[in-house]
Amino acid sequence: MGSDVDRITAKRFDQWATRLYVILFISALTILMFYTIIRPHTLTKNFDEPSFIFYNHLRKTYGDELKCRCSKIAFTYNQFVEIEPIFHSVCTSEFVLEGWRLALVKDLDPNLTVYEQKDYRQFLSAHLQYLQGLCQLSIQSINNSIDEFLTSLLVTVELLSELNFENRLNILTEQIKINAPILFSRLLSSTQSILHGNAIISTYGTNFNYRILAYGSRYVYAYTEATIYDDECSCGLSPNCTIQGTLIERNSSRKIPLKGVRMGCTPSQSFLVSTLECFYDQSCLDLIQHYTNYENSLTPLSTTNL
Repeated sequence: MGSDVDRITAKRFDQWATRLYVILFISALTILMFYTIIRPHTLTKNFDEPSFIFYNHLRKTYGDELKCRCSKIAFTYNQFVEIEPIFHSVCTSEFVLEGWRLALVKDLDPNLTVYEQKDYRQFLSAHLQYLQGLCQLSIQSINNSIDEFLTSLLVTVELLSELNFENRLNILTEQIKINAPILFSRLLSSTQSILHGNAIISTYGTNFNYRILAYGSRYVYAYTEATIYDDECSCGLSPNCTIQGTLIERNSSRKIPLKGVRMGCTPSQSFLVSTLECFYDQSCLDLIQHYTNYENSLTPLSTTNL
């Protein structure tokens, strides 16, 4: 009798377990189906070669979900970038023209040693030549840097946003602005170091002078002596020794200083120490015109272009 009761109870438990299993299975299946129905679906749309305006619309609508792969992964910058450098106004003025320089100094004495050490007419032609060379070298250096940048490659798998592209361009152009003058300065510095290190005597006799000592009637000893400038600065120790550039009247002790003009061991180094003030000052240019007997008037540079 007891075993029959146990069988009936066990059978009933099995039925309840089966029903519970079926209910849970149906519930889980219903939840899974409901989740599948209501969950968002990713819809992929392809647009072949959309316009830039339409691309910007898609970018604003979908943000980072937008994937726009490029047909090519590498492009040269000159395909979509144009750079026009603006140089110092002196490099586009008459002051760097060879014909103008020759006309300005044609009435000066060919033997520049007739002018005193502080007379700027001794360095005038050399300074203008050096200015012309600096302008040509700087323009060439900048143009080479720009050409190097424009022929370099922009590598990207996906189309960059306008903001990211502008940021990348700004970083690269700032690097050009920083690197170009540094390279130019290094070139000038190395040139000046070579000239000074080898103690090359200037043709103007402004950094070293020959001295001759006679020993008896048969021997002569020749040596060089460094020129001394302001503050007891010796050209043998530093190439940056300078004095104020002036215009000196013959047979007169009158000395007229020129704004921003320095003279020293060599024309090139003294020009680097000088400023361009005189090119902006009418009275300074009038003095140069008068003391060089130049027939035409000299027009100063405009300060509005600074």
